Amino acid sequence: MVETKFDLVSLAEVLEPPVLIISTVVGRGMYMLGEALRERLTGPLRVEHVAVEDYLPGGAIGEDLRRYKWLSNHFPFIFI
Repeated sequence: MVETKFDLVSLAEVLEPPVLIISTVVGRGMYMLGEALRERLTGPLRVEHVAVEDYLPGGAIGEDLRRYKWLSNHFPFIFI
């Protein structure tokens, strides 16, 4: 396995504005990661962070939540 280290300062220097971070609120972990990245990439960049659920119909969100609950109940080691 190749270990990769990200230097956010160097990354921010090569990104061109605007930067869009898209994550999911299911499980909250990815959303919190997106928020952390948004906070770290502030400065001269215009960085936006949105949740994909904001653009999905309600039925799709319900199905996603049911799937996440089933996975976390039957395979909790996936989320560690």
